[in-house]
Amino acid sequence: RQSSGSSGINAEYGDTSKWYTLQDLKDAHGGTLLPELEAVVAEWEGHYRACGTCTNTKFYCAVCGDPPLLAPFAPEAEYNMVSCPQCHGLMHRACFNSSHSCPHCSSSFVNED
Repeated sequence: RQSSGSSGINAEYGDTSKWYTLQDLKDAHGGTLLPELEAVVAEWEGHYRACGTCTNTKFYCAVCGDPPLLAPFAPEAEYNMVSCPQCHGLMHRACFNSSHSCPHCSSSFVNED
């Protein structure tokens, strides 16, 4: 496992939620993975709340262009928006649900939630 940041938590947790190592599965079964992931989330949330760049980075919805602006680094962001897997354009979840395509790159995609 690779270490990331001051917590010594694994770097791969921030890269994807689709791949797990055998050690991750052992840790999940043994009850040690959840506290480790909670520490990662707490560290990222702490950075977000303290970092002026992350806190002030906001984008318009690629579909409607209307508020509320999308803050991709906010801890609750994953519940309020969808990112195009091809060009990373951001959309309100409701806008995505009505269009199922990205107006920036014209790709159609399926939400993997």
